[in-house]
This record gives sequence, C-alpha cells and structure tokens, in this order.
Amino acid sequence: MELEEAISATKGHRLSTLQLRMDSQKNTKAKAMHSVSIVRGRFRSNRSTFDMEYHHISKPGNAKHIVQPMTLLQLWFFKPLLTSGKDRESKVKMMFDREVLLLSTQKLKDIKKMITCVTDEALLAEECSECPDLPQDQRAKDVFKSSFFFIDDTFYVDESHPSCKDLSEPIRKWASGHRTGVSADMQVESMEDVTMESLNIRLGYPYLYCHQGECEHVFLFSDIRLMHDMDNKDLAGYPMMINKCEARRIHCIVCNVFTAKWITREDSFSPNDPSFFCDPCFRMLHYDADGKKLGSFKAWPYTDANIFS
Repeated sequence: MELEEAISATKGHRLSTLQLRMDSQKNTKAKAMHSVSIVRGRFRSNRSTFDMEYHHISKPGNAKHIVQPMTLLQLWFFKPLLTSGKDRESKVKMMFDREVLLLSTQKLKDIKKMITCVTDEALLAEECSECPDLPQDQRAKDVFKSSFFFIDDTFYVDESHPSCKDLSEPIRKWASGHRTGVSADMQVESMEDVTMESLNIRLGYPYLYCHQGECEHVFLFSDIRLMHDMDNKDLAGYPMMINKCEARRIHCIVCNVFTAKWITREDSFSPNDPSFFCDPCFRMLHYDADGKKLGSFKAWPYTDANIFS
C-alpha cells in the first residue's frame, strides 16, 4: 500500500510528519538524495545494529543460560575527544564508536574490556629508519595499565595490576584548589567490585573513561530495559557489542591494497608528509637489497586504529 493510500485509509492525514514524508516521496530530488545517503552508509548503522544484536547465537555444550528475568543496559561509546584550532574547548568533535549491551549484574571492569582504542595498541618505538628490523612488539597497554571511570562524582580506578596508579589524584588535587562545576566531595573506589546495578546513573548523561594518562572517551547509557525473548540467553555472550561505526583503513600509498604499517616524515621518495606504507612497499622503496637505507626520511611503526574496531 502506498503512503497516500495508508494516510487516506486512516485519520493520520492531519499529522504534519506524515504529510512531510508524503511530500518528500513526491520530490524526485529528495528520492535521489535518500538513495545516495544509503549507498554512502549514512543509514548503515541502523541496519548493522539489528544484525549484530540478534545474530549472537548461544554456544552449544556447557553454556550457562539465563533463566530468571534480567535487566539490560545499553551503552554508547564515543571515540577519543579530538580538538582542533586555538580554542580547544569550542571545537570538540564527538564521533560514535560502538554500542554495547550488558547485564546489570556485570561489573565496570567488564565494560573496560569492550573499549578498544588505538592508544592502547600503539607500539612503543622511537624513530627507526636506520634499523627497521629491531624488535617492536611492546605496546602501550602492556606498560601503562592505569585507567578510571568517572561516574556521578566518583572515580572508579583500575587496581587489577600492581603497576596501576590512581590517575584521578592530580585531577582531584587540582579541583580542590579551583572553582569547577564538579562537586568537591569526589570519591575514589575500585572498579573491580562495582556492579552496574549499584551505580546511580542517568540516561543520556555523559560519563568519562580515561586511560593512557589523557586519552578520554565519553560514554552514556542510552537505554535500560528487561530482557525479552529475542535476547541472547547465553550468559557468556555479555557484554555484547551490537553496533559499531564503519571502519576505513589507511592503505599503503604505493599498492593501495594493504593496511599501512609504517609512517614516514620528510620522505624524499614521497610527495606527501606524512606518508603511509605497508611493510613490503616500505622496504622495497626505502632500502636496497642489502637492507641499507636509501634517500632521507624518518620512519616509525604505524598502528591503524580501524583494524581493532
């Protein structure tokens, strides 16, 4: 049934929203723009939400199934805050990263496992154009393990490893001597034993996750509901990622096929600065058969954030 017939069959013709929808369908230009938007992925997140949420199949065998009514929480995570320009506070760009569904009985440390960030996966390596074969397997998350959640004027710090430090201490010390919009009675607790049902949260209110010293992720609770028949009853399936943004890798500028693994600056072989190369192209272009450096450039191992999405 066409939209006009549906409207005339009901008494909804007085609704301005339906009238606008009908006018847009009559407009051929609007139809063309709508189809282009779908091709470019503007509405792709809505389709992938259904696919990711309802295609989680319970594992056979000794899977522990949920039999009693449970409360589910839906969280939106955003990518690390990016600022540009001189006014760093007025040009904050918020970009959606992923959507997670979890049980109210789960803990904050379970949420942390669902947050994937390139700053954790970044290789700790210095400029290595002279010796590209040096071992470079140490990542930032293996060295700097500290992190915290800031929810309802409380810092929930990570104490899972002896090397973890309280990253909130300098923040609380600074806030105590300045007038801020944050309450002066900020508390500090461990995230290890805090469950979601024990938190005092507000839907749609922004909260903070901080790691690697200053990498900040804003997240919010978008929905709280009871589990229904269509939900996955496998306890091991939670937390469950039900939506994520479309990831676009940075390709090698030579072959344009493989993901970049090297970044160069001041490269005499490339017109771009910086330039990105996959490992085979990087070595064939910048080194001779004996592994000797050719030309002038600076190089660092590069980690593409989208390969972890």
